[in-house]
Amino acid sequence: MKIRIIILSLLLASVSITQAQFFCQAGFTYSIGQNGTVTFTNTSSSNFLNAQYLWSFGDGGTDTTTNPIHIYNGTGPMCAVLP
Repeated sequence: MKIRIIILSLLLASVSITQAQFFCQAGFTYSIGQNGTVTFTNTSSSNFLNAQYLWSFGDGGTDTTTNPIHIYNGTGPMCAVLP
């Protein structure tokens, strides 16, 4: 009887784990409006169910919305990033 319990415990401890395949590719387009307003459109693709975004606009501003609108107060080149 003890042997059956040990065998049963070993069978229950045998678990198969499958690694899921995830992908995420960041991308966006933008349009420049009046008074330094820039509208960003997220074109990213991912198979994550609850993807989150962190935009960095190059002037210290950030946003976590999917398609942000940002107002630039300065002039010159700015580097917007969606990592």
